[in-house]
Amino acid sequence: MMLLRVGAIIVVLGLSACKAPSSTSDKPPATALPGADFADGQNVFTPSYNLGDVDVATVVSVRLADRSKSPAITYMEEESLRGNVVLANATVLSPHPENLWIEATIESPLGYPAKDAVLVRMSVTADTRKDPLLTKSYVFSGKGLITKPEHVELDLMLFLQPLPATVLVTAKVQIVWFPDTDPATINPETVDISKGQSLDKLSNPLRIDFK
Repeated sequence: MMLLRVGAIIVVLGLSACKAPSSTSDKPPATALPGADFADGQNVFTPSYNLGDVDVATVVSVRLADRSKSPAITYMEEESLRGNVVLANATVLSPHPENLWIEATIESPLGYPAKDAVLVRMSVTADTRKDPLLTKSYVFSGKGLITKPEHVELDLMLFLQPLPATVLVTAKVQIVWFPDTDPATINPETVDISKGQSLDKLSNPLRIDFK
């Protein structure tokens, strides 16, 4: 009786082993997700953005540049839970350095549609001066918008004569988004920004005290 049972099990296992694997053609065809492009049988998600997304994702910061950090300068930063700088402070002891480099940075993880153009204008200001210390403009195709940080450095000591006891430095960025626009047609000096969608972003404050 036991031999019969063993024989039956062997027969069942043999039939299972001989069964051909199911063909991939048995699977139902892939279906594109809503808001997605369908290519080569794969779902390629194509997100859509608005100015609210741009506002949340874009980060502007001002900090002491690495090349100016030294034992004669006490420097600290406070960060948000997301790791963004919200406050920076430096105390510079006498004798004061000949150069004091600060760095302004803009970054955003968003990648806009490649058919769009984006104008970015950055200005760095100090409360001791009426005019900006520096202005810089960028024109991007949407595909490559600030996927890696853009940095601008300047020597603050060139603008601090006579030397104040304290100075507050900030950066302001204007971002103008032009949907369905060839970036080659955008002249940052003459473009009519009313034809795009714009927002302004402010950096953290950088307070520098001279002792």
